[in-house]
Amino acid sequence: MGLETLLALVTFGIGIVMLVTHLLGGTRLDALDETRARRALIAERPDANVERCRLVQDGTGAVFWLSDGRIGVVIRVGDHPAVRIVEGHQVASLGEDRIRIHFNDVGWPPRELHLNPEPRTDDA
Repeated sequence: MGLETLLALVTFGIGIVMLVTHLLGGTRLDALDETRARRALIAERPDANVERCRLVQDGTGAVFWLSDGRIGVVIRVGDHPAVRIVEGHQVASLGEDRIRIHFNDVGWPPRELHLNPEPRTDDA
């Protein structure tokens, strides 16, 4: 068997494996829910005292307002949540359900997050 034939078989085999994996749902990422995001935050910052949480609309993250005035941001990176803590002045409101966060981290550029609407509490 020549080198060209071997290379063609390996390439074809890898393509078939990737196609089958994709069709069976192996490349689909689950949305980050509040429980999983909170677990990631507490694992990274056990002293964090959460006052409230808002999930990102596309399921890629969560924003936690902490009792000390800082903000915890949990963003899904691949299949794992990554946690960053930012100061309140690093977050700008762009409307009722949008915020822009400026991270002090070269690997995390400023990011605009569209948050799920807050649950309504009707006091009557």
